[in-house]
Amino acid sequence: MIKNIQNKKIEIIDVINEKINKMDEIYRTGKSFDRYKIVLNNHKNENSVKSYLTNDNYLLDIYKTLEAWDMNKRGAKLRKLSEIKQSFIKNMDYFIELEKIGLNIIGSNIDKIEPVIKKLYNELYIMESNSKLVSFSKTLHFIFPNLFMPMDRQNTLRYFYNNQTSESYNKFLDIFIFCHNICNENINWNNILNNGWNSTVPKIVDNAIIIKMLDFA
Repeated sequence: MIKNIQNKKIEIIDVINEKINKMDEIYRTGKSFDRYKIVLNNHKNENSVKSYLTNDNYLLDIYKTLEAWDMNKRGAKLRKLSEIKQSFIKNMDYFIELEKIGLNIIGSNIDKIEPVIKKLYNELYIMESNSKLVSFSKTLHFIFPNLFMPMDRQNTLRYFYNNQTSESYNKFLDIFIFCHNICNENINWNNILNNGWNSTVPKIVDNAIIIKMLDFA
């Protein structure tokens, strides 16, 4: 359970209102950003999650972006691309179900989304290890960029759980609900969205957490 959740909500909204437009100035660029933009642009060429996840070029882009986002170093090891592809195919019905429920976190129904997320979390395999929260959230963000927020240990888990960076589905769900609540606040997102790091509403919430953690540093 996230402690002091109301205070954190106020903190993140304050960052979004006052500092979020500085994200492109203060955060890393280079390969991690370039790969991310490729993944986001790929969505413009496909009209269904099934066609997206069965396109080998797009799958390779997801894989390379996960690598650029540190999922294949520091002890983390991705499964082979062919194995990840098979896991996507095996779980395609869940991806399609999510697509039918809605692709945008704004106005989405958590009660309908949560059972599907839980099944995917338990059944989708991205990493060689059993740790799932970080790889799952990043992968789901690349597939549904307007619905899921990417998460990591360094910023997300440290911010919400006071440096307790162990991973679990319950933590993923707590953070997803937190993100959902922020995204459905009366915030003029169109004034923030850009072609840089603030490219989707869930990523804006992630960026606000990153900025807050930089403030703590």
